[in-house]
Amino acid sequence: DVCSSDLFEVLDVYGIGFEPRRAERRPLRLGLIGAGGVCQSKWLPAIARLQTLWDPVDLVGIADPDEPQGRKVERLHGGQWFSDHVEMLERTQPDAVLVASPDGLHFQHANDALERGIATLVEKPFCTSLAGADELCKLAAERQIRLMAVANLRFSPPFRRAHQLTSSLAAFAAPGLLIGRMQLGYDYVD
Repeated sequence: DVCSSDLFEVLDVYGIGFEPRRAERRPLRLGLIGAGGVCQSKWLPAIARLQTLWDPVDLVGIADPDEPQGRKVERLHGGQWFSDHVEMLERTQPDAVLVASPDGLHFQHANDALERGIATLVEKPFCTSLAGADELCKLAAERQIRLMAVANLRFSPPFRRAHQLTSSLAAFAAPGLLIGRMQLGYDYVD
């Protein structure tokens, strides 16, 4: 990690300087299924942050039956809006798709992406039934396609620091229960 004084020395106080390792990667073609509140308030800012840090993420398509929301995302963030997710998957051929649609549609949307060989990240809840979750996991394993449920706090700096602390202290070698309170105010987009 770069300490904050190093950022001042290289005149990159915001940590957005050119990173050849990131910039040289093949662009990831990303499709979004669902353009509602979670997508607009969490995912799109996170994608913009990755792009600012030189990660080559191209938003190629947005699928949402709500045309005003879909058009808004299209206008502000790029990508092409589709009212139908299957049409978006077939016409844009994304490398990966984020399923952020209403809970009851997660299984169908993730299944449709996996059937087309597309790596899939599914918002919480992963599925509304254990049987559906099991079916998606089996399909992904059978076809060797990446499938993941959102676990955003796993990568959040306060939670990573808490894990480091508890892992390094002998008294916390095997905690049964750890209760903590985290507040916003850290430099991180969930």
